[in-house]
Amino acid sequence: MSRELLEHEHRGPGDTIEAAAQRLQTRLRVPASIILQCWNRPAREMKTSRWMAVFQAYWTEFGDRADEAYEEKRKTTTAHPALVRLADFVAGRSAQREEA
Repeated sequence: MSRELLEHEHRGPGDTIEAAAQRLQTRLRVPASIILQCWNRPAREMKTSRWMAVFQAYWTEFGDRADEAYEEKRKTTTAHPALVRLADFVAGRSAQREEA
């Protein structure tokens, strides 16, 4: 997640990863030191409380794309309707569909 956040924030030649991490810290309020730690090592080697801030920043930055991708895939699926309902339930969309 940190790698994708940093790649998205990096401005190209002449920019540094540290500068990108500082901009993320300012914009998303996640410590740059944690972003860089997650960039250098896998999350399984860190406490959950350390990388949870990066997860929340990632979801803030890229969450809308995930929702759009889910809806696009759902529209084009040929899966059995029961499996589609199960996927909606897991994604937290079953109550929304019933209300609509």
